Amino acid sequence: MKVIGLTGGIASGKSSVCQELKSRFGFPVIDADKTAHDVMRKGTPAHAQVVGEFGPSVLTSDGEIDRNKLGEIVFVDAGKRKRLNSIMHPHIAYAIARQLFSHWLANNPLVILDAPLLYETGLNRVTRAVIAVFCEKEQQVERLMKRNDLQEDDARRRVAAQMPLELKVKRADYVIDNTGERRDTLENVARVAKSVVSNHNSVADWLLAPRSVALGVLAVLTIAGCTFLYLT
Repeated sequence: MKVIGLTGGIASGKSSVCQELKSRFGFPVIDADKTAHDVMRKGTPAHAQVVGEFGPSVLTSDGEIDRNKLGEIVFVDAGKRKRLNSIMHPHIAYAIARQLFSHWLANNPLVILDAPLLYETGLNRVTRAVIAVFCEKEQQVERLMKRNDLQEDDARRRVAAQMPLELKVKRADYVIDNTGERRDTLENVARVAKSVVSNHNSVADWLLAPRSVALGVLAVLTIAGCTFLYLT
């Protein structure tokens, strides 16, 4: 089984690209952002840690964590953002490792790991190749303001809090340009999807699959560190 990373910046269009890869080309997807939602639900260890660190003001009326309220705190304070990441990343990495193993048991030859912080968290180490979705910074800001109903300063802070897209593009094996019209983006997605399949669908890949997934799961757990032990 081959793991192909999919990354991009906030409001770069990565989610739309991921949906296209999933619905049009049938690639199974591990969604790191959805995983983060799931591991932070009420009653989980991560939920308790986040509330313990940032207080009950980040909760909704039903006791779930309000990601918008939490974002207002961590996107203006790098120290608090680092603390949140240190809490969340081990939980997310362990959950992703379990999903990787499930896909291997299902005999899926290729899985997309959709992770906006793929490089920042080191999850790229479990991938065979990486796809980066690119757009201009001003497009990110404009899209984010519209999508999240944010003021420009707040949108710019959130964009600046992530690794610059240009650096992700330089490190990626494939790039999907999302600066133009939707039809152009879809053509780019199709081109990359076909290339991924042709380059990662060999007999040698199939023979190495058990070793590949074992190393992948081990790498994810290594990224998580010893913290994952209390989650079992």
